[in-house]
Amino acid sequence: MNTEQEDMAAYNTFLMGENILIIVCQILSATGNGFISYLFVKLRKINGLQMLWVLSITDLLFAISVFPYMLYYVIGWTPTVLNYDGFMVIKLSFPLTMQYKITLVIGLAIASDRIQALFFSVHYRQRNNHYSYIVCTLLTGVIWGTFDCILEIFWNPVQSNPGCAAVGCFNGSEYRRYWGNSNMLLSVIMLVLTLVLGIKLKTVNQKSSKSVLAHSKQDSQRQANRLTMAIILISVCFHAIPSSLVGVADYFGINVFSKLGPFYILGLVLGGVCNSIAYITLHKELKNAALKAILPQKLQPTTTIAISKSTTRAAGHSSVLNTIK
Repeated sequence: MNTEQEDMAAYNTFLMGENILIIVCQILSATGNGFISYLFVKLRKINGLQMLWVLSITDLLFAISVFPYMLYYVIGWTPTVLNYDGFMVIKLSFPLTMQYKITLVIGLAIASDRIQALFFSVHYRQRNNHYSYIVCTLLTGVIWGTFDCILEIFWNPVQSNPGCAAVGCFNGSEYRRYWGNSNMLLSVIMLVLTLVLGIKLKTVNQKSSKSVLAHSKQDSQRQANRLTMAIILISVCFHAIPSSLVGVADYFGINVFSKLGPFYILGLVLGGVCNSIAYITLHKELKNAALKAILPQKLQPTTTIAISKSTTRAAGHSSVLNTIK
């Protein structure tokens, strides 16, 4: 085996490792976001988090729908030369093409919604079309993603590209340029909104620490802001930044897909896993609901004891006050 064959074998081994990592992340994302979606349904309504629920559902559907795509990569893998059918790869990649646009559009909508809540709070509270906003956001992502899929078919796809194992290797150059630039445009807007939102949240937190707002209201706002910011940062790290890098690389004639493999899918499923973790760790109601769903019998006595202790303590304070009077 010469040096070129050894390099190819090492690269193919790297791609197989990447495929296995993606499948593991798919399972984790599907499980985590499926559980989160169940918790949202169980809680019925969490004000201001409906858009995050939609994102969780889309992450769940993507993790499931992209399994055939990854199985095709794994089944067709060889340690020597990779030679996938370009048309088959493109057809199986439709969930990836749609989900990328849907995720970016939802991320923009979440950032825009939170900016409206912080900069125009009075108007935001008076707005009665929150569900219309969610529906319009989802429709925009689905329609744009469908349009991308149609272009992907008709814009000169490559039938064969030996040694490459990512959908970007089989897209026509015009389509790859369009898709990279459109994703990069959305990504740049998201980066700007994230910067504005971060600065505003820092100012709001400084003011709220000095104010005397009701503790429950302040805590609820802090939770919503913290969770939303975490979800946006995850979207920036795993979706916006890779999209921007692909767009920039395309200007210099570099096809990063041929070097990094299906890293777009890896970013999407990793983002889904991180989102499900953020939901549980950063929102009190979801965290408590998750604990009750997993350990209902063990939590019940603790809750009862805590309630009885607080009741006894309150009764004690009341009797002391009556004695003083």
